Amino acid sequence: MSEWDFAFGLTGQALEDALSSGATYEEWDIIERELEREIAVGNHGKNVFAFIDAENVPSKYWEQIEYRMSCLVDKWSGKVYALQKDIATMSWHEVAKTNDCLKEIRLSGGPAKNKVDKKIIGDIRRLIGNCVPAETCVIIVSSDSDYRVVVAELKEAGVRVIGIGEAKANENYKQSFNGFIELNRFDVGDIDESDDVDESSSTPLPSWFVGGSDAYRYGTTT
Repeated sequence: MSEWDFAFGLTGQALEDALSSGATYEEWDIIERELEREIAVGNHGKNVFAFIDAENVPSKYWEQIEYRMSCLVDKWSGKVYALQKDIATMSWHEVAKTNDCLKEIRLSGGPAKNKVDKKIIGDIRRLIGNCVPAETCVIIVSSDSDYRVVVAELKEAGVRVIGIGEAKANENYKQSFNGFIELNRFDVGDIDESDDVDESSSTPLPSWFVGGSDAYRYGTTT
């Protein structure tokens, strides 16, 4: 690695600042992360709530999401939402099970249109309605533009709103946030979304997942 590699991809004032800083690659990386954090959350990083739409964002992006979150804030709590019997999102169950900061919300009943979206939006609105604490930041992990209205409501309530999603997300949707972080598919390799779940696996599904007596163990089911 060249001592100037840290300047790759920078343009304009950012490039000028980098070249005149005298910083090494490692030092500039730290500077860049701190700038990104300041721009994204500012002083709104003490109360951070993340809402993950598992129907929209595959779990293969989890490591990227977790890393980008750690760059922005020191501490956060999140919920990942999916339908109870949706096998395509089963891998998110494993992610939630091994991460204390993440609670899984499985919705019972049939796959009604936009059911997960509506539940997330409802929970966000309840957060606003329950006297939003100062210095709050909400992070919505989804590429779905259905969240634009609630993003506007959050901003009106004085909440900093960050979006995390795939590059394919609608540009107007991206611009509606205070900041939007694109997930890079190249960082997860050539993985197809169908690879998230091996339907031929001999490993039995947990009883809650198929509607058994333990259906209420992992989060809300309504």
